[in-house]
Amino acid sequence: MEKIAEKVIDWLQASGINPLAVICFFFGIAFLAAGLLGRILKYKIEHASRRPAMITGTVLIALGLCLYGLTASAEWTKDITLHGIVDTLFVIVAIASCFFAYYMRSRLQELQSTSRQLVETVSQSAKTSSEQIVKEVSEAEAKLVRHVEDATRHLLIGLPAIFDRALQLIDGAERELWYVGFVANFGYAHQFRADISNEYARLSPRYGSNKSLAEAVEFLKRRLREAAHNVPKVNILIIDGEHFDQSFLTPLSKRARYDDERADDIRTKCRDARDNLFDYIQRRHDCAAANRKGEHLDLLREASSLPIQLIIAGLPRKEGEARERVGCLVFMVGTEVLLGADEVAFREAGFYSELEEVAEVYRQMAIALTAQARPVRAAR
Repeated sequence: MEKIAEKVIDWLQASGINPLAVICFFFGIAFLAAGLLGRILKYKIEHASRRPAMITGTVLIALGLCLYGLTASAEWTKDITLHGIVDTLFVIVAIASCFFAYYMRSRLQELQSTSRQLVETVSQSAKTSSEQIVKEVSEAEAKLVRHVEDATRHLLIGLPAIFDRALQLIDGAERELWYVGFVANFGYAHQFRADISNEYARLSPRYGSNKSLAEAVEFLKRRLREAAHNVPKVNILIIDGEHFDQSFLTPLSKRARYDDERADDIRTKCRDARDNLFDYIQRRHDCAAANRKGEHLDLLREASSLPIQLIIAGLPRKEGEARERVGCLVFMVGTEVLLGADEVAFREAGFYSELEEVAEVYRQMAIALTAQARPVRAAR
């Protein structure tokens, strides 16, 4: 090996080329080629190592050019020995060490950048998870609050409070409406009692209304007619004409502070409200044109008595909530209660709920009551 090196040195001395320049050229081209090929051909060499390889190759080639230019015509090249070449290799190794240090520095910077990105990703993920947990806790808290409110704050005592809630439900009904009541103009028989009218007038501003009880009764009757014509799913159940006096009017007239002399007027107004409601339902049928004119849609039915009165309505969604709302009002006064309640101790009571589970229980009761009732075929 030493003989081959000596022959190469003799040839270089004879040609006048500095061996140190040749070595610098060789290693410079090697480094530069590695960097360029890695960039052009996209070899599996890290991006951070391409740049220092190209810089080191360029420096070595420049050094080789300088050595060649300075020593091409000089006589000192004749004194170049194998030991001198070894020393030159050590210099090149030192330069390569600089390349390695630059490479490690680049890798360290890349690692720091990756670490920062990882920390940011973990932080963002933790923030998202935290927000999701907060959202779930808020939803659970809101649900708990709804249940507590439902259990503690929606007990309704007295006709004014019950009537106002019924008016709100009928006025806001969108998807469905179940109405189970003695008459189609709820509240008309009670508007002549001064104590009920005065209490409603006192409480109505709290309910967001400045109507008198008589005006509110008329408004409820009109909104019920419109709902029977427009709401997609409607079922209405009232007392039939044959049992109207027996199941409703007579026991009501015998109670304190109800005037017997108004019985005929109440009977007439309730019948007119029922017929007017049927006309709206018939108009809905005619608009649908599903059957021959004159046939009914079975939306309005009549029964001889009612165990309770109730209203279930599909309500508009609250702002920011995805769930569909449903309101359920249960008026705990039926035919038997009206006939047997003690006049002195009795005061009308009911409750309101927006829990779907509660509404479904009374929806099933309404379905059972309407299934046993007779559909209205024509006006009386």
